[in-house]
Amino acid sequence: DLLLLLQHTPVYTAGRREKDPSQLEAEGARLRAVGADYVHAMRGGQTTYHGPGQLVGYSLMDLGAAQLSTRCYVDRLERFLSALTSSLSVPVYPLEHTGVFTSPTTKVGSIGIHIRRRISLHGFSLNVEQQTKAWFDHIVACGLA
Repeated sequence: DLLLLLQHTPVYTAGRREKDPSQLEAEGARLRAVGADYVHAMRGGQTTYHGPGQLVGYSLMDLGAAQLSTRCYVDRLERFLSALTSSLSVPVYPLEHTGVFTSPTTKVGSIGIHIRRRISLHGFSLNVEQQTKAWFDHIVACGLA
């Protein structure tokens, strides 16, 4: 098992749930024009941003050896991000959507994974500085309008 924690240069990633794959090339050109890279990722979810002011974690884990279902694994990541956010004196607002919210409309933590042969790939992100907000203004993050 391995956990990589890092901060990316500005990049938008489109997950497997992106609604209109035929638009990915045009969307990529539009987002590159604002100064970020654009990558189609084999993780779950839709389009999101990663960059300065954000902690990104890539959790590579053998779910079979840990005897975890995919749902249990995602729940544990979400609880970890919620606890981390709360430990920074930021109140967490519980919602039905996957991720960490500080209000009904403010998402600060996202989870997007891919499981292959019971090994988890990709992971999570947590916005830790306000500078990320301007980058999110260019997209409908995670499909949440």
